[in-house]
Amino acid sequence: MKFIILCFCLLAFNCLAAVALKKISLSDDDFVLFSLRLNDQAINHSIDSFLVDGELFLAIEPLLDSLKVKYQLTGQKLLIWKNDTVNEFILSEQSLGLPSKNLIVAWGDDGFYSYIAADVINQLFATDIISDTRTLQVVIKTSDYAFPLQTLQQLEKIRQQEQLSGYYIQSKGAKAPQKQLEITIPDQYRLITMPIGTFTANVEINENNNRSIIQANFVSDLLYHSAIVNLNKQGNETLRGGVALSRYKTSPDDLILGAFDGYRFGDIASIGDATSLSQTGLGIGFERRQAGYRNQNTAITLTEYATPGWEAELYHNNRFISSVIVPETGLLLYKDLDIYYGKNEFVIKLYGPFGEADQIRNNYNLKANPLANGEFSYGVYALDPSNSVLNDTLFDQSESTPFSLSNIGGNIDYGVNDIWQIGLSYTHRNSTRLQEGLTEDEFVQDAITLKNYFSLPGLLFENNLSLNDNGGYLQKTSLTGRAIYDGNFNIIYESAKAYRNESTTFSNSDFENVQVNYNNHIAGIPISIFYRNRKTNKSDTASLGSRVSYNFGDIYASHTLRYSQTKLEVSELNEFSDNKLTGSLSVSGGIIPSLRIIGDIQYEPSKSNPILKNSKVSLSYTLEDGYNFQHYFRMGYRPLLDKNKWEISHNVGINVNQFQFGILSRYQDGGHWNVNANIQFFFGYDYYNNRALFNSKLYRNSASLNLHAYLDRHMNGVYDALDYNLSGVTIPNLQDWNTLATGKNGRAIIPGLPMNNVFKFDANWKNGAQTIGKNYVLYTHPGARVDVNMPFYLSTEFSGFISILRREEKIGARNLTIDLIGVDERIIESVKTDEDGYYEFYNIEPDDYTIRINSASLRDNGLSSDVIGFNIESPIIGGYTELPGILVQKTNEIMQENIILMSISADDVEQLVWDEDAKERQNYFNMPTKSQVVVDPNLAPPSANERINIEAILAIKKSKLIELKKAKKVRLKKKKLKIDVLTKPGFIIQLGAFLSLEQAKTFKDNLSKTLETPLLLNESKNSKEQVFYTVEFGGYRTKAEAEKAIKQLGLNSNQYMIKTMDIADIPVSVLAPLSDLAPVSIINPLASDFTPSIDDVIRRDNGWVIQFAAYKTQAMANSESVLIKMPNIYVAQKTLRNTTYYCLVSDIFNTKEAAKNALKDRDGWIVQSKNFTKITLSQ
Repeated sequence: MKFIILCFCLLAFNCLAAVALKKISLSDDDFVLFSLRLNDQAINHSIDSFLVDGELFLAIEPLLDSLKVKYQLTGQKLLIWKNDTVNEFILSEQSLGLPSKNLIVAWGDDGFYSYIAADVINQLFATDIISDTRTLQVVIKTSDYAFPLQTLQQLEKIRQQEQLSGYYIQSKGAKAPQKQLEITIPDQYRLITMPIGTFTANVEINENNNRSIIQANFVSDLLYHSAIVNLNKQGNETLRGGVALSRYKTSPDDLILGAFDGYRFGDIASIGDATSLSQTGLGIGFERRQAGYRNQNTAITLTEYATPGWEAELYHNNRFISSVIVPETGLLLYKDLDIYYGKNEFVIKLYGPFGEADQIRNNYNLKANPLANGEFSYGVYALDPSNSVLNDTLFDQSESTPFSLSNIGGNIDYGVNDIWQIGLSYTHRNSTRLQEGLTEDEFVQDAITLKNYFSLPGLLFENNLSLNDNGGYLQKTSLTGRAIYDGNFNIIYESAKAYRNESTTFSNSDFENVQVNYNNHIAGIPISIFYRNRKTNKSDTASLGSRVSYNFGDIYASHTLRYSQTKLEVSELNEFSDNKLTGSLSVSGGIIPSLRIIGDIQYEPSKSNPILKNSKVSLSYTLEDGYNFQHYFRMGYRPLLDKNKWEISHNVGINVNQFQFGILSRYQDGGHWNVNANIQFFFGYDYYNNRALFNSKLYRNSASLNLHAYLDRHMNGVYDALDYNLSGVTIPNLQDWNTLATGKNGRAIIPGLPMNNVFKFDANWKNGAQTIGKNYVLYTHPGARVDVNMPFYLSTEFSGFISILRREEKIGARNLTIDLIGVDERIIESVKTDEDGYYEFYNIEPDDYTIRINSASLRDNGLSSDVIGFNIESPIIGGYTELPGILVQKTNEIMQENIILMSISADDVEQLVWDEDAKERQNYFNMPTKSQVVVDPNLAPPSANERINIEAILAIKKSKLIELKKAKKVRLKKKKLKIDVLTKPGFIIQLGAFLSLEQAKTFKDNLSKTLETPLLLNESKNSKEQVFYTVEFGGYRTKAEAEKAIKQLGLNSNQYMIKTMDIADIPVSVLAPLSDLAPVSIINPLASDFTPSIDDVIRRDNGWVIQFAAYKTQAMANSESVLIKMPNIYVAQKTLRNTTYYCLVSDIFNTKEAAKNALKDRDGWIVQSKNFTKITLSQ
């Protein structure tokens, strides 16, 4: 009844004024500390709550802050925003005591937080809030409404996907327009560049003869074109290969002559379509193709490159198709692969001879015409199919055929709108081919093809009609789309009369062909039903069948059953007919990670021996021995062959980063054997550092970076005389070359760039240094050497805390927006404070900034303060600065809200970039910064008018350096601000805690001698009033400085803890700079000998633990501890509102980040260890 009344009030509120919520008195006996989850996501590990007679009340501020819901809580008024609607609640002070069944009780107050009933949130946001006291979790389950937190996370996910893909993609529409990233490094063609490419050599010895095969692929710039050369030499045969020169567009939208994606001359391939196959020869071609363009709706051709000799398994939508060995050319060509309406994913799984594994994925979403409204696709070509650049004639290698552009053609396709696409093509072919008996057959034909595509909801229609000059025709019509029960179908009808085409075996052939396919999933298992019928002048073949595909883990299986009927006219008087039922079972996959199986069982049930001779099965096993050699064993078996029934093979080799070398031995039934030795590698050359570049992965037709990296002391984005060349700069985006670094001259040639695609990248040098601009985006061609200007700066980082005063206690102010503002008063970046009120800005350029709390964020949360930010004059050498804390207050009035000037000197920051070599460190000094830096990533030299007087600049820079050195000697210390909330503590490192004074003194004396630095020995008491002694070291103004000292000492997380202490209380004699620390090898043994245990320390004041659960009895806590899958679970006492809870907690971590890493996917939350007493190991 109460819930119905509450719903009525809230619904009435949407039309009327504010809703008054009645107050309940809350008792500490009903207090519960829950973790908060939004659906399956943990969003707050600790939220104050009350359970009163089964009614859940949640702390308003932590709840709405966690959900990123906009709200204002001032006095007795609560405003909650839902989308653009403001919902107002009046928190009535009338106290009702315990809730009554007939009263609307919706809020409470414990003197620290205000609490709201979960039912109010459920009704307002259409959620279902469930509490579980056993797991101490509150779960908010959403339906249609998305909280701002969810919306922001979804937008961030889309943004990350866009950055990875290089495109900003609209979410709606099959052919959504794409906004390309701005190309900042233009493509560059040169007269000539150093060739890069791949090399493969193979020598075979068998029982009859020997054979060698050498293959090489080169790519470079030549005569301002992209040149690709493929060479193949087999034994004593003539050298074969191909040469092609191409020119591509320099960006996705920058067409050649305003019309073409590119052109190619030399050895080229003609344009094919549904009724005309492609052919190769010597000639020239121009082409324009939209991204994702396809020639037909029912089939595609996949062309990929892989390592020769590898095994390639093809899968379509998780259905095994075929398994082949990659040929010597490395070219994997899959022709006329069926595709269906909807999603089509093709996966080529590659397995190397030494146990390597790789994958190639291609996705085709068949739901619309190839071209959208207004899009064009076209091309023209002219070639001689009997010649090549190397004049490799088809019939006789010793004779040459006169060059003649005998085959010409062209096509154009246009999207009239999103529903209709039309096309027209013309071909003239004059070719000579060999027929059976080695007789020549001349083929001359002119043909015109008309194309029509229609796209309707759930349906695609295509028709291609080709007419030749002899009155013949060839047509192909297809219909594909969605079918009943979420399936898909396609229907194909082909027919020809007096039409010659390579696809009809190069002879006059009249035929009709009908194909019908239906595909669906039943209980998650893919099932296909198909019908085929092909008629010619002398034959008629029809078949009906089904295919079922399934997988068991990593094993994929496919079973096909087919019934076929064939009629064949032997002569005018005789006719042959045959009816049969056949089937096949194909199996492929991994039994265990190192053992794979491939099987293909063909059978015909009507035969006495139903298993057919072409059935086969093979097993392969990989092994790595103790000498880093890879072994690959394979056994194949064909049980019904008369000979060569079985074969076994063994590959052994080594695959290092530079090359791949192996030896293959094979033995077959019948005494046939062969032994192969092969080597293959990618090659290039870095002439800046005089080093050859090799890689075992074969990068075909790639490009290279010509990188120049330097420390830009002027922060002007160009290399000047006093800028410092950086060694050790790498490109992390190039996976197989991410360890290739620049030399002392700051330069390197780095290969492996993808071609004809947008590629965004950045560079790494040292922590605390960043590239200026971060806008390195290129679009390049095969063989290119792209100049890249890569200036670095020493980055600046700021962090701080925002606190709020609640009932005389400071807590973190969550979800406040903090703005980083440049000198031009534009917001550079905005961040939100976390649950502790913490914020940070990192990787920003040294400059003058304003960091302040966003005014709208203050107003929205009903907050104000006398100080809301800082005008910062940051040091020119970058570095980390912890800003003073700011205290905000809940108030209806706007306070002074001052912005305080802070002048930070180099002595006030923590250096982020470090080098052991003191001379090298001196080189990392920046000259004065500019307000705005524009970087040209291109390394093109300046023109004559842009050349500068280097000597004059040198003189100016030298004078500035002298002035800076003088200023450094007399640098004034930063003035301290006279505001209480802006003071901050110092940090000291505790290295040991002991109950024995003698043990503590021994530890202190030994460690003092080693460090040659005085240590502190302090006496303290724990919660049991036990006296213990701590040995402490150093004194640091920031926690980051202390953590860097710990890192240099090489201490483990259980060997130290960082404590806060007023800097004024730290003796001057103890304040030690980081450079005075002892080497790791000296301090580590001593620290290890005196590891403070949890029994010694009893309680650490500055650590963090993971709390998993809380109980009111210690016995219950001990019994439930076995459910937590984590070593060393402790029972710790916590007192809340005069009630003692027994909590299950983890080991103590010295940093909150370390605790977060340990938490991972476990259910728990992170709290400070100082909240607990009497920590004992669970029983």
